[in-house]
Amino acid sequence: MLLKMRSLLILIFVLIFSSPVYSQVPDSTRQIVLVITGDADAQEGTITFFEREEKQPWEKVGISGPIMVGRTGLANGLGLHNTEDITLPDKVEGDGKSPAGIFSLSNVFAFDSADGSPEMPFIRVAEALECVDDSKSEYYTQIVNSDSVDKVDWNSSEMMYETTPYYLQGIVAEHNTNAVPGRGSCIFLHYWKTPGEATAGCTAMKPDLLNQIIQQLDSKKNPALVQLTDEDYKRLKEKWELPEYPRLTAE
Repeated sequence: MLLKMRSLLILIFVLIFSSPVYSQVPDSTRQIVLVITGDADAQEGTITFFEREEKQPWEKVGISGPIMVGRTGLANGLGLHNTEDITLPDKVEGDGKSPAGIFSLSNVFAFDSADGSPEMPFIRVAEALECVDDSKSEYYTQIVNSDSVDKVDWNSSEMMYETTPYYLQGIVAEHNTNAVPGRGSCIFLHYWKTPGEATAGCTAMKPDLLNQIIQQLDSKKNPALVQLTDEDYKRLKEKWELPEYPRLTAE
């Protein structure tokens, strides 16, 4: 009886607190930023912006270019997708991999509010702004102002104000929002310092390309990042109802 009760409580917890999982890009998503890399170990890839109207096919907006992902490629992330769809190993904290899958784009951040988007929630990068990557912290995966919390209970974080030029402007990708310990944190789209420079797990690009994407984003269209290897893209294109993408190389 106790085992049955425990199983029931676990099921209720999962249903209440877990993020929804979709078999394709959610119908409510009207904008996607599509990132494709050559294979699981590739650092280089392409990024393309698409929009659609209800029950209409995706249309390329005109924003595309080269990007860099994690120094060790891609791994299966925790987002809106069914993780069984991805053929890659799971992403873990510190593996140097960017997450593959579908992830909501929730906020834009920048040092200056003028670099935000009129249609997206904005986070100003101040001196005390940190993204917590300590999985033992109650703030794991969260962007917080360390001056505003009751207790700093983490031993590791990204000091966003000091991470320049990378975090002069960026977009938050909602990976591991349920804060599963050790499954990765602090996933952003941000500036690269030099072309060809891989990241620790984010997706980097030249500043003007990132700014074009930011200015196009609209929270009312539930924008999402779709990030895949070329192999998984080809396999999931029909199931996830994904658009065609241009094949570019890093500049």
